[in-house]
Amino acid sequence: MAARNEGLGVGIVGAGFFGGEHARALATVPGVRLVAASARRRERLDRFVAEHGGRAYARYVDLLADPAVDVVCIALPHTLHAEATVAAARAGKAIMLEKPMAPTLADCEAIVRVVAETGVPFMVAHPYRFMAAYQEAQRLIRDGAIGRPVVGMASMVKDWTFGRREPWHLAAGGGMWLTNGCHLVDRLCLLLDDRPKDVRAMVEARFHPQQVDDVGVGLIGFEGGAIGIARAIGYRAGADDHWTEIQGTEGALRVSHNEGVWLGRHGAWERVSSESDAGSSPLLDGLRAEWEAFLAHVRGETPSPVPAEYGRLMVATILAGVASSASGQVVLVK
Repeated sequence: MAARNEGLGVGIVGAGFFGGEHARALATVPGVRLVAASARRRERLDRFVAEHGGRAYARYVDLLADPAVDVVCIALPHTLHAEATVAAARAGKAIMLEKPMAPTLADCEAIVRVVAETGVPFMVAHPYRFMAAYQEAQRLIRDGAIGRPVVGMASMVKDWTFGRREPWHLAAGGGMWLTNGCHLVDRLCLLLDDRPKDVRAMVEARFHPQQVDDVGVGLIGFEGGAIGIARAIGYRAGADDHWTEIQGTEGALRVSHNEGVWLGRHGAWERVSSESDAGSSPLLDGLRAEWEAFLAHVRGETPSPVPAEYGRLMVATILAGVASSASGQVVLVK
């Protein structure tokens, strides 16, 4: 993989909302440039390259054959992740794969295998861990601000029918629990510093007549003894909630990528950082930091920030919740 004078070339596979967010973040990262994009819908692809630049490819296999593309960002519907990742790895490209890794464990394992076989730089995009508020919360926990973390609750509550909802979100491979629950599991793993062991969950469509769920609530047991609660809710009418709260033996933390970090001790909450005062987009800043971390891995300076095995663990936890909802039993994470 040759670095050119103008930096590593990135091709974005998928010209939807998150493909555009990655393009905007890349424009602010030194040492990298957007050189190509692909999408099946021609009008969407044309709009994308008109806004962000790069060559337009109707088929991602043609993008992968472009020698100017060193790094591929895959931002396709979940059901297409495994096929595109295998093709990109076989083409020798470094790969940033949007979350969730894939909708099935078989697809996740195919990705784990091809990354191991080819040795290409790879990460799953879990952006919350790169956002400033979560970085600050992690630092406070490491420094002992709340003692030992014992219980965590992560929420993503939002309007399920908002404008960015794609038709594939309402079919197999979509739903709140898979699409957004993987964020919640990642946030809990990050701040509890633990790995999921088992799940008791209810995953259902409660607000909308649709094939996939709009409610997923899971109680997650962790290997080190911590307890996590994940709430992924796509409401019909309501208000958003994107907080994560961690209760420790010596205090508590409340974290929001939009609102900052609050420390709870002695019966009161005290704000310790405020993202709303930063004057920039927490999502854009998080994606920029995510790309900077990944590019250090591409250059061989660091291990993968989010390796394939971890991406598989997130999906395994979500699927354990689906199985628990169906059986009414606690299900071990595979």
